[in-house]
Amino acid sequence: MFMLLQGFVFAIMPERIRTLDAMLTELNRSPVCDRIVLPTGIRYLLNLDGSVVSSVDELHDGGNYVCASTAKLRRIAYLNITGPVWNNSGRASEG
Repeated sequence: MFMLLQGFVFAIMPERIRTLDAMLTELNRSPVCDRIVLPTGIRYLLNLDGSVVSSVDELHDGGNYVCASTAKLRRIAYLNITGPVWNNSGRASEG
């Protein structure tokens, strides 16, 4: 089972978030991290091509990223998600 949520803007203040670990900590405190859906929390930030972001220096203003608890990206149309979508089958559906 997995849940998809419409994206949200997460502003990065360089004086507060200097490392990816600090950013993941902030994301885990945010409303996007539902402990029922992501019981282990947000452990990875992924680019839409599936590559793992390893440093805040890799982030681009206005970029789109996926928060995940695993390093594997499901191949779906993340930019087309308009609201919460539950999938109990465990299979990704194209959106």
